[in-house]
Amino acid sequence: MLSAPERDPNKPEADDEYGWSAKMWDKPVRDRFQKLIAALGKELDGQVEGINFSESSIEIGVEQPDGTTIFPKDFDPRLYVDAINSNMQALSGAFRKSTPMVYLNFLPDEWLPLQDKGYMRSLFAEAKKLKMAVGGPDLMPYRKSHMAQTYGFFKMYPDDLVKGMAVQDGNLRQINPKTGKKNTVADIIEFSRSHLGLDYIFWVEDEPFFTNEVLQQLPH
Repeated sequence: MLSAPERDPNKPEADDEYGWSAKMWDKPVRDRFQKLIAALGKELDGQVEGINFSESSIEIGVEQPDGTTIFPKDFDPRLYVDAINSNMQALSGAFRKSTPMVYLNFLPDEWLPLQDKGYMRSLFAEAKKLKMAVGGPDLMPYRKSHMAQTYGFFKMYPDDLVKGMAVQDGNLRQINPKTGKKNTVADIIEFSRSHLGLDYIFWVEDEPFFTNEVLQQLPH
C-alpha cells in the first residue's frame, strides 16, 4: 500500500499498510481453500447476493534496475495464474444460485500492453467460459495504468455477464485525466456506465468522501 498511487501522502505510515497473501500456488494450500469454498457454497449459495475473491494483484519478488523481477524460488507466475483459474472453477461450481465473482486487476510478471504474456487474457477467457462475474478494486476513471489492464478487458466482456468494481480508499482523491480535477461521484458513475458497463459499484466507506460526497450525490 505504501507505493499505491491512491494512498494519502499526508497520512502517517501504519502497520496495516503491509499485507499477506496465501500461497495459492502451493497445491495443499489451494486444496484447503477450495474445501472452504465448497463448504461455504453448501451453506450460503442462494442466501447471499454474491461472493468474490480478493484481487489478483500481489507484490512478490524483488524488482531489478533493468525492470525484471527476481521471484522466490517456490514462486512461478504461471503457476499463480493457474491457481487463480482453478479457484475460479471451484467458486463457480460451489455457487450456482448466488453470483460468483473474481477480482482481476494486475498479475505478477505481466504489465499490459508492454509485457503481455497472456495471463490476464486467459483468466478473462476462463471467466467468460464459466459465465462468471468479474470485478476489481480501484475504480478511477481513465487512469492510464488501468486502461490496458482490467478496464480494457471489462469493455470487451459480454454485456450479459455480471461486472462490478469497488471504489476503494483514496479513489475519490485521485485526479481524473479527462477533467484535470479530483474524481467525483458523477465521474465514476458515468465512466462505469459508458465505458465499463458495470452492474455493481461497491462503495468503500472512505471518509470524509463517503459521507460528504457519495451519500450526498447517489440517488436515493
